[in-house]
Amino acid sequence: MNYLVKILSNDDGEKYDNPKWCLIMSDGGGLHTLCRGEFFGLGESNCEYKTKSTNKGGVTCPNCIDIIKTIKAVNL
Repeated sequence: MNYLVKILSNDDGEKYDNPKWCLIMSDGGGLHTLCRGEFFGLGESNCEYKTKSTNKGGVTCPNCIDIIKTIKAVNL
Protein backbone atom coordinates (compact mmCIF):
# COMPACT_ATOMS: atom_id res chain seq x y z
CA MET A 1 0.00 0.00 0.00
CA ASN A 2 1.29 3.47 -0.89
CA TYR A 3 0.45 6.26 1.56
CA LEU A 4 0.52 9.69 -0.07
CA VAL A 5 0.13 13.32 0.94
CA LYS A 6 -0.56 16.49 -1.02
CA ILE A 7 0.56 19.50 1.02
CA LEU A 8 -1.56 22.46 -0.02
CA SER A 9 0.03 25.21 2.11
CA ASN A 10 3.11 25.66 4.28
CA ASP A 11 3.26 26.26 8.03
CA ASP A 12 2.71 30.00 7.51
CA GLY A 13 -0.48 29.47 5.46
CA GLU A 14 1.08 30.32 2.09
CA LYS A 15 -0.56 28.22 -0.64
CA TYR A 16 1.61 26.07 -2.91
CA ASP A 17 1.16 26.40 -6.67
CA ASN A 18 0.15 23.10 -8.28
CA PRO A 19 0.85 20.72 -5.34
CA LYS A 20 1.74 17.10 -6.15
CA TRP A 21 1.19 13.76 -4.39
CA CYS A 22 4.30 12.85 -2.35
CA LEU A 23 5.20 9.61 -0.63
CA ILE A 24 4.70 9.70 3.16
CA MET A 25 7.68 8.70 5.30
CA SER A 26 7.64 7.84 8.99
CA ASP A 27 11.16 7.11 10.17
CA GLY A 28 11.40 7.61 13.91
CA GLY A 29 9.52 10.90 14.06
CA GLY A 30 6.33 12.37 12.72
CA LEU A 31 4.98 11.96 9.23
CA HIS A 32 6.83 13.82 6.49
CA THR A 33 7.28 13.88 2.71
CA LEU A 34 10.03 11.84 1.06
CA CYS A 35 11.32 14.66 -1.15
CA ARG A 36 11.45 17.71 1.12
CA GLY A 37 11.15 16.16 4.56
CA GLU A 38 8.25 18.54 5.23
CA PHE A 39 6.36 17.48 8.36
CA PHE A 40 2.57 17.54 8.51
CA GLY A 41 -0.22 16.39 10.79
CA LEU A 42 -1.62 17.03 14.24
CA GLY A 43 1.05 18.50 16.51
CA GLU A 44 3.62 18.62 13.72
CA SER A 45 2.62 21.51 11.50
CA ASN A 46 -0.20 23.94 10.72
CA CYS A 47 -0.04 23.25 6.98
CA GLU A 48 -3.11 22.21 5.00
CA TYR A 49 -2.87 18.78 3.40
CA LYS A 50 -4.79 15.84 1.94
CA THR A 51 -3.85 12.19 2.29
CA LYS A 52 -4.77 9.08 0.36
CA SER A 53 -3.64 5.50 -0.06
CA THR A 54 -3.29 3.50 -3.27
CA ASN A 55 -2.48 -0.11 -4.01
CA LYS A 56 0.00 0.89 -6.70
CA GLY A 57 1.45 4.16 -8.01
CA GLY A 58 -0.14 7.50 -7.21
CA VAL A 59 3.07 9.48 -6.66
CA THR A 60 3.07 12.55 -8.95
CA CYS A 61 5.88 14.57 -7.35
CA PRO A 62 8.89 14.50 -9.72
CA ASN A 63 11.36 14.77 -6.82
CA CYS A 64 9.81 11.79 -4.99
CA ILE A 65 9.80 9.79 -8.23
CA ASP A 66 13.52 10.50 -8.76
CA ILE A 67 14.34 9.35 -5.21
CA ILE A 68 12.22 6.20 -5.61
CA LYS A 69 13.98 5.36 -8.91
CA THR A 70 17.39 5.82 -7.28
CA ILE A 71 16.45 3.50 -4.41
CA LYS A 72 15.01 0.89 -6.79
CA ALA A 73 18.29 0.90 -8.77
CA VAL A 74 20.27 -0.34 -5.77
CA ASN A 75 21.33 -3.99 -6.09
CA LEU A 76 21.31 -5.92 -2.84
